[in-house]
This record gives sequence, C-alpha cells and structure tokens, in this order.
Amino acid sequence: MNKVEKLNLIIKMYQDGQYDTDTFADVFSYTYGKESNDNCDRAVLDKYKNLFMITSRYSPYEDEISLYPNVYCSKQDILDALDLLKSKL
Repeated sequence: MNKVEKLNLIIKMYQDGQYDTDTFADVFSYTYGKESNDNCDRAVLDKYKNLFMITSRYSPYEDEISLYPNVYCSKQDILDALDLLKSKL
C-alpha cells in the first residue's frame, strides 16, 4: 500500500467512525509528514497538503482555538478540509 492509499484508508476510517478526531489528526499528520513517498505521484500527494496543515494544528480545546485562532484548528476545520479534498479528487 502506497502513501496515498494509506491516507485514503485513514480518511475512510475517520468518516466511518473508526477514529475519533484526535486519533485521526495524529495518524493522518504522521502518515503524511513522516512516511516515505515511495510509489506516489507528487501532484496527487500535494492535494492532501491542506488537510495535513489542518490536522497537524488540530486542538480539541476550544479555549486554545479561541485564544490562538491562527495557531490551532478545530474539528470543523478538519471537516471543511475533507470537503475541499473531496472536490479535488
């Protein structure tokens, strides 16, 4: 399974309720940011970059998001990024 296939599986598992938002953000960010890009088309992988930026800055704490809106992202930001990604694929 290449990186894009893993990312798609992680997204599907989140949408199916197998991951909560905290776990999804951690697993998606790790997979996008750390795993190798073997056998991946860079142009396709770049479509996932916005979601990576959001998940890597996710916070479950509303007070952090309110105090630092340019630093932290919410669950709604993740859902919006997923909708945007769907439109690109």
